[in-house]
Amino acid sequence: MSLIILLLSQPTLYDRSFLDFESYWDFYADNRISSSACGMGYTGVAYSGDISSTFINPASLSLKKKQLYFEYVYKDDIEWLFDIRFKNLNPNFSVGAGLPVNRYFQIGITYRTENNFKIDYGEIMGTVLDPTSETGYIETGLIDVYTNMKISTFSLPIVFKLKNVLSVGIDLSYTNFYSKTKLGENVYADTLTDSTWTEPNIFTASFNKIRPKFGIIYFPIENLSFGLTYLPEARETITIEEYTYDPNIFPSKIGVGISYKLNFIPLYISLDYKRSNNSAEAGLVDRKDIHFGLGYDINNNFTLRTGFFTQKDYRSISSQSNLEEFGLGNYDQIFTTLGLSYKMNFLTLNLSLMDSHLFSDGSIEQTYVSTGISYGF
Repeated sequence: MSLIILLLSQPTLYDRSFLDFESYWDFYADNRISSSACGMGYTGVAYSGDISSTFINPASLSLKKKQLYFEYVYKDDIEWLFDIRFKNLNPNFSVGAGLPVNRYFQIGITYRTENNFKIDYGEIMGTVLDPTSETGYIETGLIDVYTNMKISTFSLPIVFKLKNVLSVGIDLSYTNFYSKTKLGENVYADTLTDSTWTEPNIFTASFNKIRPKFGIIYFPIENLSFGLTYLPEARETITIEEYTYDPNIFPSKIGVGISYKLNFIPLYISLDYKRSNNSAEAGLVDRKDIHFGLGYDINNNFTLRTGFFTQKDYRSISSQSNLEEFGLGNYDQIFTTLGLSYKMNFLTLNLSLMDSHLFSDGSIEQTYVSTGISYGF
């Protein structure tokens, strides 16, 4: 369990940022919200949609009537190393409402769980206090160690439209970063009495940050659109129990995309390129991923979607080589996606699946299931 101790103590042993909020964990923490986009290769930089589409590009909001939206995301647990497991930290959901003010202006409000995880380190050896002992005798027992991390955002997407040619949007986001690590619950030691107890050590970090995201979609001709999104870099210095870490860097992100609808059949094609400047953080390189999606309208009420996207390993070569001995040498994944939408009067139901088991050959394989329901009135 020496690696566990290393992971827990790494920020204090070295001059670096607070570990829990680093982008290193995005391979599992990123929830990839927007139930319709999830089924279509998680594309959406260049096409217009409902309030959930603003999670990808704030310029994409295009409503003809008011809308309410709810989405829930499931992601499976994965084994990471030894008995360490990544688990979904419930509840993992998003809600939103959109309003078309007029033909030039649309606005919305959303809440979303953007990133989360529970790292369960299992039971490790620790020391506990026996209050029945007159001397305050210390015994060694098994204790649970785990970390919960959640990044959640309230936002106001605002969209300005210039006829059918240009859409410009900004997502004014107020984001809460929260982390809690517990050491010392659930003690098991045969040598201790039934009244043995331990007060868990709890370490928490929490702060809020305003971080706007910008987007634009250009429609040069009918059925063709180009999109661009940009999230600027942000920084935060975190202090826990009088220890101040190096500033955490939340890297800038850019996405470009193209979307086209065929005239002779109701088929949509979408292609995105997304880049994250993770090299600003220690031990990481820039992320560069491709997303491709297809959507087909069976009829006015039923739509099918499919696609794929890459999640390339964004650790530096030296970081990978240091972990190869633990079986963590390759994080590359290729996700295949499936999705469907069904409209019933004022309701639209979405169901999407993203899975990396089929084409990935690395040490990590994942499954996401996203369900969404919207109500237009």
